[in-house]
Amino acid sequence: MISFKDIALERGLDEEDVIEFLNDFLDYTNSEDLPSLQEALDAGDHKTVRLKAHSIKGAALNLNLEDIASYAGKIEKKSAAEDLTGVQELLEALTVEMKIVSDFLKSET
Repeated sequence: MISFKDIALERGLDEEDVIEFLNDFLDYTNSEDLPSLQEALDAGDHKTVRLKAHSIKGAALNLNLEDIASYAGKIEKKSAAEDLTGVQELLEALTVEMKIVSDFLKSET
């Protein structure tokens, strides 16, 4: 799954810093980005959906969270094409991946 040591080595950080960044990412994304993304999706606002998905994707890539980044990237791509068909399902899958990472982090720290 996630190797704190590998991320730390790649980024020139301590493992404790990586864990802190992961927690911050999860907290912010779960409390701010995902609700905003859902709200924009419900409103049919493809621009905001794209921006939120892009933000999540970038942060996830910086933390080597490739599954999260992949789902966010798919949402970003569809919304950039102004096609929100299937985005709800992608958002639900993204939310599941966030929970998996959160559960893993809790079990490892």
